[in-house]
Amino acid sequence: MPQPFEEPLEHFWPDNEPFNDLIPRGWLSDFIYMTRGVETPTKLSLWTALWVISTALKRQTWLEWYPFSFFGNLFVFLVGPPRILAKTTSARFGDAILSKFHLRYKDMEERLLREVTILHSKATPEGLSMVLRPTTRTGVGPDQRVYKVDVGSEVALILGELSVFLGKQKYNTGLIDHLTNLYDCLEKDDDTTVSRGIMRLENTYVTIIGATTPSHLESSIPEEAFGSGFMSRINVVYQEHSTREYPFPKKVLGAPTLEEMEKRLAYIVYKSKGQMSFSQEAKDYYEKWYYAFRRNLERDIHHDKSKLKFRYDVHLLKLAMLVRVQRYDPGMTIELTDLLTAEKILDATYSNSYESIQNVGMTPYNSVLNRVKKLTAEKKKITRRQLLLSVSPYGCTADQLTKFTDQLSDSGILEIRLDGKTKHTSSRAGREVYVYKGDKDGRRKAPPKDQGDEIDIGTPPRDDEPAED
Repeated sequence: MPQPFEEPLEHFWPDNEPFNDLIPRGWLSDFIYMTRGVETPTKLSLWTALWVISTALKRQTWLEWYPFSFFGNLFVFLVGPPRILAKTTSARFGDAILSKFHLRYKDMEERLLREVTILHSKATPEGLSMVLRPTTRTGVGPDQRVYKVDVGSEVALILGELSVFLGKQKYNTGLIDHLTNLYDCLEKDDDTTVSRGIMRLENTYVTIIGATTPSHLESSIPEEAFGSGFMSRINVVYQEHSTREYPFPKKVLGAPTLEEMEKRLAYIVYKSKGQMSFSQEAKDYYEKWYYAFRRNLERDIHHDKSKLKFRYDVHLLKLAMLVRVQRYDPGMTIELTDLLTAEKILDATYSNSYESIQNVGMTPYNSVLNRVKKLTAEKKKITRRQLLLSVSPYGCTADQLTKFTDQLSDSGILEIRLDGKTKHTSSRAGREVYVYKGDKDGRRKAPPKDQGDEIDIGTPPRDDEPAED
């Protein structure tokens, strides 16, 4: 039985990185050690590792879920600013491991069964339909015997840019609904394609990991993704700031190699074949948690932030399975510690996920309007010059900003001030100040008494100087 690697003696990454204290010891901690030398933050690497395990398990590991079975497949969206987070670098590690770990099995049938069909970032909906056809794999063993294994509709999607795959092109019509069905791992399903008509799917098992930026996520996912329940099936892993800066990626001395991680993945997957169950302690905790979760969900069901949590209980069960599987010790019982660890990971992940999807499905106008409102709410006071600099990268012109600030003023959310005087409409003066007056529900509230009209706006322009410069 493998033992988890100890933290390498060579230490050049930040100690206070988010999620450092949430990593359970086992295959997950080994994966994190292996990827410490690249710029992908711990949070994104941890979810990549969870996705790798979920992909490798396939339908051979399950929870009994009357009247069907419950599987551990994950859909993971890694969301953050372009370039600085190296969002896909850890996914390349996972890709390399998944491509070869099945070769670690001596048993030819097991090798054929565990081989993962991987579809990469240039995938199209039509290409997805092609690889989902049930098939029979064959291989010749060391004894020269020909082995055959029936493989269902299974695929792992690694999407370097989600917006390319999920874009609102005409040929993507119906893709969201299709992916929603695939997530549920149905035993029998249909896939309708333009060129091949209706294709029968069997024993579906699909996982997705993809990377994108907040702006691309907003533009690529239609509003109906919420109505169909698609977004509630996604684990949105959002990080706004980078945590590591390496001019050159580094190999961490004392950390496992890719080859070692292949062997260890093969081990934890093989020892986890079959039905999993909960310990009595974990079951009692989950039942109590579930009743509270349902009450809170019914109370907040119309709140925007609750949209991502509609299936929080489903994600919790999946993560509890994966946290248990990644431990090297044998056994198929999910303990209370596994469940609590999964809950902490989810809570920490959900704490800022809504920020990355709050504009999904909005028109470009409403999306930028929402940004203007968010910026003024965060700053409390902001000059027109500062506000325009912040929203112009999103295509907002000076004339559009005037419309937005006037609209927010009319609704009582903003107060417009110029040279200490309150105005009813916006001007083009860069020194004009916008004061946030509404709470999160849009209700007016009085400003704190100790706040005056002073604000650092830099050097005001001369009367003959263009105000929007």
